Amino acid sequence: MNMEYTPAPGAPSSRHLIIKLVEPEARARVKWLPPRTDSFNVLRPAYATVILPAVDSTGALWLNRILWPLQFYGRGRGAMTRAVAKAPATVHADAERLWGFLDDHKNESDWMTARAVLQNDGSYADRMVAAAILANFAERDSTWFTLADALRDPSEPVRNASAAVLGSFPSRPVDWTSQTTTLRFLLGGTNVAASELVFSMLARTQVSPTLATALLKGNEFWALTHLTASYPGAATSARNLLVQLHGGDDLGPDPAKWRRWIRQL
Repeated sequence: MNMEYTPAPGAPSSRHLIIKLVEPEARARVKWLPPRTDSFNVLRPAYATVILPAVDSTGALWLNRILWPLQFYGRGRGAMTRAVAKAPATVHADAERLWGFLDDHKNESDWMTARAVLQNDGSYADRMVAAAILANFAERDSTWFTLADALRDPSEPVRNASAAVLGSFPSRPVDWTSQTTTLRFLLGGTNVAASELVFSMLARTQVSPTLATALLKGNEFWALTHLTASYPGAATSARNLLVQLHGGDDLGPDPAKWRRWIRQL
């Protein structure tokens, strides 16, 4: 994975090549969700207004035409406007189309349908739009749970859409007690591309320190590895999570100190 980092507007940027591998002996900690129970792979008519304009003449879906504007939707109209201020007209049109669609899908039935689609629908395109619709329901813990689980979806576009929505949600306390199985798989190496997102998500939702044993015991490798990562954001996100799970007590940047604590859990 290539990453370009700019610390501030106008500042020099740096490029990083990030390679994450799960070794064969650690494969038991990786578990993707199974194929959806509904294998009928047909685009839902209600969701077609988002998908079809992003399909080219060969029938290929240009995912970034949906995923790029999605990341700004939950951040307020100001951030959304700034995001497309200097964008080409086609990008602006894609963004306004998606944002308008999401603005029109904020009622209870939209939430219920989107959750059911994300959990069961056989079409990855339907699941991707369903994840986007859930951006309207950040105030519900169950929305966070559904999207976190979708980070293990067998389809990468669905995982990316779910990550974009979770990353745009405002920080608030979430009770993750019922979700330790999903979170343990995510912290253990399932969807390593989303590791920093998961670390940050749990820290800013104030995951309870009482879950430290369930999440980290025998499952600490990725969190501790990120503590020593040199690319921007990795060490900070991992350390913030560890501090949160340690009840606010910071043991510092040395993985050995954190490892000793985790082994005593």
